[in-house]
Amino acid sequence: LPALGRAYQLTRDPRYAQAFADQVEDWLRDNPLPRRKDEQHPSWRLIEAARRLRSSWLEAFRLFVNSPDVPDALLPRMLGSIHDHAQFLTRFHTTLNHVLVESTGLLSAACALPEFMRAPVWQRVAMGRLHAELKRQIYPDGAHAELTPSYHLLCLEHFTFPLKLSRPCGLAAPRGYAEALERMIDFAVLSQRPNGMLPLLNDTNEEDLAPAAARLAKFFARP
Repeated sequence: LPALGRAYQLTRDPRYAQAFADQVEDWLRDNPLPRRKDEQHPSWRLIEAARRLRSSWLEAFRLFVNSPDVPDALLPRMLGSIHDHAQFLTRFHTTLNHVLVESTGLLSAACALPEFMRAPVWQRVAMGRLHAELKRQIYPDGAHAELTPSYHLLCLEHFTFPLKLSRPCGLAAPRGYAEALERMIDFAVLSQRPNGMLPLLNDTNEEDLAPAAARLAKFFARP
């Protein structure tokens, strides 16, 4: 959906807007909001709901919100579904790396759409979960509890997400939050193999640490 939105912004070709409308209309029709959590549900597994918000729907909505080529009734319905997604993520959660994805998806909705009456609740719930999970999932030496270097980097990225929103959304990280992330960075750097690759422990991919390390060094102003 964001790819369609970017193509539309560049070309103003109404076919991109029509494709976007068709996709969203089809999804809304075929995927009503469930009453309860079901982690086997192909469309409403919590991590999928969170990814839709953070990686797809919010950006696509922003790109098409002023388009005259999108049917008038569609965007309010999409906005209502975004609200349903956030409420669903507020009511339910899972554990370990999945709950971090869920929390950043919820936080994305809270910051992107502060007009919603429940947005402050979404922000408070998401930040509360991230802070609690940081204390629960990260050992004193900075290692993530799953002891899987690929997931360590994934979790570090999601724990860092609120700091990236601090300026545009006015978020304030709890005391000690950033320091815990620094320990996670230290652990990742100190445990890399001599060739710069992640150690192949548990469910880890063959992955070079350098790109993530460069991003983190720039963000945290570290050498």
